Order: sequence, then structure tokens, then C-alpha cells
Amino acid sequence: LVLEAEPRWEYRYLKNSLLRDKRVSPKVLLRVPDMAELAKGSTLYLKEFPNREELFKYHVIVFGNMPNDGFFTEHDIDNLRRFVVEEGGGMWFIAGKNNLPDGYGDKDSKLELLLPVEFETSPPVTPDDEQTNPISDPFRPVLTPDGRAHSITRLALSGDSGDEHNAALWDMM
Repeated sequence: LVLEAEPRWEYRYLKNSLLRDKRVSPKVLLRVPDMAELAKGSTLYLKEFPNREELFKYHVIVFGNMPNDGFFTEHDIDNLRRFVVEEGGGMWFIAGKNNLPDGYGDKDSKLELLLPVEFETSPPVTPDDEQTNPISDPFRPVLTPDGRAHSITRLALSGDSGDEHNAALWDMM
């Protein structure tokens, strides 16, 4: 299940990739004004957020740049949390300019518990900012202790010298 606010480039590439893979049966909730109309002509698109029973049929939810503006009810967010924590489903977050992770990062958000990173909220980005203030400062990711121990952040090959080599690779980023 792919949840996305608008058809941005990340969504377009992901959707096309999923459609090419015959092992995958993707569904998309694209939050556009004519969402219900879009769903009428295709089995790919959903016209509304699935209920708990339907949601738990998916294996993975790709959570795109969805705003935290009341589209998802507290019940929907709770179901997303339960999908991961209780049902063992996978959740993949794709960050965006203004909505994710900033829109869900407060300590009271149930979705914040599922975000595998700690972050600081940034001011909103406007189209003018992109043209007049291009990003010039480098960004250096720093692993938390849990991140250093997790296999998903392993850059070193299994035959390499382990944690020290992996830490050195992260330092080079």
C-alpha cells in the first residue's frame, strides 16, 4: 500500500517500479482532490483509507509525504501503529519537504513511535526557498547506539572486519 499526498517524482518512480514487478500487487492512496474519481477507473487506486481489516491484509505500507492535517483520524494512525507493532507489518517512510517527518514528529504522535530516526523539526520550505536559498551545508548522518547495532545500517560486507569497519564507512559519508 502506497500512501502519498501528490504525484511527486519519488511516487512516480516507486509506482512504476512496483507495477513492473509481477510479484507485487500494489494499491495506491493518492491524496488528490479527485481521489474518489481516480479510483473509479482503476483497481490500482483506493478512494479512501482502508479500514483495519483491509489495512492488515497488506505486507508493507509505504508512507509518503502525507500532511498531518486531519486526513488520517486518530483511529487510522492507531491502526498504522498496530499494523507494525502488533501485526509485524513493514512500514517504509519516504521523507518530503514539509510533511514527513516534521508533521508527525512530536512526542505525542503515535506515528512518531514508528519513525526509526530522531530529528529536529525544520521550518517549512517554500518554492521561493529552493530558488533563492539552495542547500549548501553538508548533512552528515550520525548513528545512534541502536542504529550502530542494527543490520539495516550495515554498510560493511559480511566478510569485512565488523563494527569498526562499518563505523569507518559511516564516518566517510
